[in-house]
Amino acid sequence: ITRGLTKELNRLYTLFCERNPEFAEKGKVSIVSHSLGCVITFDIMTGWDPVRFVHEDVPDAMEADVSRQERQLLEDLRNT
Repeated sequence: ITRGLTKELNRLYTLFCERNPEFAEKGKVSIVSHSLGCVITFDIMTGWDPVRFVHEDVPDAMEADVSRQERQLLEDLRNT
């Protein structure tokens, strides 16, 4: 959801700037959202990624008991 919204906000901003070149130099952007949209917008604006946060919180001791393939899958998951 956050990736989709970020992509759409960037697309609209780029389109607006193409049509209004002076805006890119001096313009300001306001985003209005409501309810869950506020939470999603806040996450985007602050760079918060709850999925990455959860995967970074995996203790190393847990990884010691997994196979090489499982360890690689965990690493790939963290990197995505």
